Amino acid sequence: MRKSIKSILTGLFAAGMILAGSSTAFAAVSFEKLPTLVYSELDGLMKKQAAKYVRKDNVVPMLWQGFLEMNISEGRTAKLYVPDNTPQGAMFVAMNVPAGQDPGDFIVNNGWKAKADQEGICLFVLEPAKGSGWGTVEEEADYVKAAIGAARAGKWLQPGPSIYLVEYGEIGSLIQKYAMEKPDRGCRRCLL
Repeated sequence: MRKSIKSILTGLFAAGMILAGSSTAFAAVSFEKLPTLVYSELDGLMKKQAAKYVRKDNVVPMLWQGFLEMNISEGRTAKLYVPDNTPQGAMFVAMNVPAGQDPGDFIVNNGWKAKADQEGICLFVLEPAKGSGWGTVEEEADYVKAAIGAARAGKWLQPGPSIYLVEYGEIGSLIQKYAMEKPDRGCRRCLL
């Protein structure tokens, strides 16, 4: 188990080092909007999703897979990438998009999608408000806290017992702060 985690963290380090960019261009990523949680409709929605992802090995897969978008707070979202056939309880890696980068391009072009596919991990990517870029650390504190809280909540996707955190730029300091203040929540910092 330790060797497996060490391999994953080594891969995360390598993916983080690719941040400078890739010369390979990919088509724009399209994100599917996760539905709003309505408890009275939950049973029907879960049955519909479960039918899409039946597995013969009795492993319960994530009920939403692919490129996803989750509402976090008023007008703010986060992006997710869940590889095909990822089982419930898979490890999550939460991170912020570096300033000036598109979330979809960042996930694909910087090696994170390939690493997620290879290791069977889910990506949870915090993003700036549409069209305005990241605000100051003070302005973004509530969003970062709400976003990581949403990742931990298991609202639509059941994260594993630990969420690994990767930080980029000034906003990354908020993610680091969250991990330091909430060690009992299963958040672990990836030291890149």
